[in-house]
Amino acid sequence: MTNMRISLCPAVMVAAVFGFSVAAQAQDQEDPQTLFTNVHVFDGVNEQRIENASVLVEGNLIKAVSTEVIDAPNATVIDGEGRTLTPGFIENHAHLMLPGPTLPAMEANSTWEDLAIHGTQMAEMYLMQGFTTVRDAGGANGGLRRAIDTGTIVGPRFYPAAAFLSTRGGHADFANFTAPVGQSSNFSRLNMAQEVDSVSEMYKFARNNFRMGATQLKYMQSGGVVSVFDPWQLLAGSTAELEAAVQVANEYESYVMAHSYRKETIMAALNAGVRSIEHGFMFDCEISALMEEKGAYITTNLTAFDPNLFDIPAIRDVPASL
Repeated sequence: MTNMRISLCPAVMVAAVFGFSVAAQAQDQEDPQTLFTNVHVFDGVNEQRIENASVLVEGNLIKAVSTEVIDAPNATVIDGEGRTLTPGFIENHAHLMLPGPTLPAMEANSTWEDLAIHGTQMAEMYLMQGFTTVRDAGGANGGLRRAIDTGTIVGPRFYPAAAFLSTRGGHADFANFTAPVGQSSNFSRLNMAQEVDSVSEMYKFARNNFRMGATQLKYMQSGGVVSVFDPWQLLAGSTAELEAAVQVANEYESYVMAHSYRKETIMAALNAGVRSIEHGFMFDCEISALMEEKGAYITTNLTAFDPNLFDIPAIRDVPASL
């Protein structure tokens, strides 16, 4: 349990996290200590909780978990009052810089101030809900991560993908309906989404994403349900373009995540070297076998099957592709 992140929860596991940023502590002084007492610890490894325990945190790391009294005279003491303490949660697929309510509204009416304020609020919200790590799946560049890491704002460990990458008419094409080919959009000017229609453009925009602070790349193969031009069954991008994205990611010792619905897109992505499949609604045993062979992963995002999905303004108020 040495490097486990934690959050403090009531009897039901509703997380709340001690209220400071997870940015690195200054190393020129002794790390402060926080002692949680009177807690039940679920460590994510054992099925049973450790009952009536104390947990000593030094800096950002757990130093001790014990059912005995922990001697830490200089620690800030937090009485858990019999609540459950858990590891910090990990959000694998989020979009902290997309304020909504719809893609056209963001394209036409959002300024960088609107986006920055929203991202700041979202970062703090996730941390306070117990998420100590968030992987952003498109739209956020490195600025939000820098602000968190320096302690300027409160937030979790943050891994941005920078601009969504996709073809003209693909799931990252958020421009206005009448926008001419090649014209910059609000999303492209802010490097939140880029239209990529050749191998050379993939090299250019993928490398620019890492330049802008991305920790991984996000490519949109399939269409979606909140965008206008792209039917969900779309098979966007060539094999060569996917392989170019993977090559650039490999240059940075990183990986590519792909928004992929139908089986053909998932298989194409895996064979091109994509390591993380997002959504993957047509997942089957053949995909599973290839995924195991390639050492890849899937993030299912099961909220897409939630019956309340059609109450979301981005879906309810805007005609979307079927």
